[in-house]
Amino acid sequence: SPGIVQVTVTAGGQSVTQPLRIVPVAPGVFTLPGGFLYPVSSGQAGDLLTLYVTGQGPLAPGIATGTAPATSTPVAQLPQPVEPVQVTIGGVPATVLFAGDPSGLVGLTQVNFQVPSGVALGNQPLAVTVGGLPANVVTFTVNP
Repeated sequence: SPGIVQVTVTAGGQSVTQPLRIVPVAPGVFTLPGGFLYPVSSGQAGDLLTLYVTGQGPLAPGIATGTAPATSTPVAQLPQPVEPVQVTIGGVPATVLFAGDPSGLVGLTQVNFQVPSGVALGNQPLAVTVGGLPANVVTFTVNP
């Protein structure tokens, strides 16, 4: 459960106890070298693209730890984050078409989004939030 817990680490006969904050979500966006968005780091306004995050928190419907949805699971029945997922590019909100655990993959959420119009061309910050908590900001190149 979210809150503060005490964690004790023992090594070589010595123990250290420290508080650890547990949060409901701690999103992180997958990147390419140099901090560019993975798997596609560029696109044009209107393009439909995919990114991946981890740390999205609880899913509905829930699935057992370490398991993935069956490859035969219809998209509408794939587990989706309980908390809302939002994407912005260059500060402009992008439409999120789907956020959920893809069939056959464990521990990550696929986010399908549309590159918004009105974003400045060139390298832009792409920001993802889950439940209002920010992930790492990555670079996305907006092409003409």
